[in-house]
Amino acid sequence: MDIIISNSGGVPIYEQITRQMKGLILRGELREGEALPSMRLLAKELRISVITTKRAYEELEREGFLTTVPGKGCFVAARDLELVREETLRRVEEHLSQAVDLANVRAAYAQVSTEALLGNTGVTVTVKLKQKQAGWQSADPVNIGGIVHSNGDKDTDNWKGDAEPGGSCEVSYDKTHGVVLTWSGTAAPIKPNSLPDTSVTGFFVMCYIKPIFGRTVR
Repeated sequence: MDIIISNSGGVPIYEQITRQMKGLILRGELREGEALPSMRLLAKELRISVITTKRAYEELEREGFLTTVPGKGCFVAARDLELVREETLRRVEEHLSQAVDLANVRAAYAQVSTEALLGNTGVTVTVKLKQKQAGWQSADPVNIGGIVHSNGDKDTDNWKGDAEPGGSCEVSYDKTHGVVLTWSGTAAPIKPNSLPDTSVTGFFVMCYIKPIFGRTVR
C-alpha cells in the first residue's frame, strides 16, 4: 500500500491518508476484508505520529470504509462500491459547482472594486449560483477579496445572508464599508451527510473554470 505524504499544500496529514486510502478502496486495490497495516506500523513507515494514523483510521471507520476487529486489527469494510462511487461523484460535482460560484463571485468582486477605484461606485454585479446545497461545503471559511466568512457566522457590513441553492450573490459597493456581498436563495437547503472528498477538484477548478457573470449598472 503506497501512501505519499506531502508537508506542503496545507492539507492535514491525516486527511492525506484518508483520501488516498479511500481511493485505493474505491479502485479495488484494497479489497473487502483485506487487513490494513496497524496504526503503529503505518506511522513508522510514514514517519509520522501514531496519533495522526489513529485519527485517519477513526475517520475511515466513521465513514464506513474500514472496520476494527478487537485483537485482530483493521480491515476493509464490506460496502456497495458502486453506491460509494456514485456518492463520491455527487460530492465532487457539488464541490466543483461551489468552486465555480466562488470563482465567479471573486471575479465580480474584482470588477466592482476596479470600477469603484475609477469612481464608478454604482456598479453592481449579480452572480447566479450553480450549487445545489446550502452554505459552503467546499471551503470554510470562505475568503473573497479579504472578506472572510464561516458557515454559521452572522451578517457583517460586507457579508449579508448565506449562499443557497438556486440563489445568487449581488456584489455592490458601499462608500462607507467598501464591497458588499449580498446572498439570496430560492430553494430549501439540502444538508450533506459529510464533507466532500476534495482530492481531485483542485485540478478541475484550475483547468476548466472560467468566470461567468451578469452585470447590472445602477
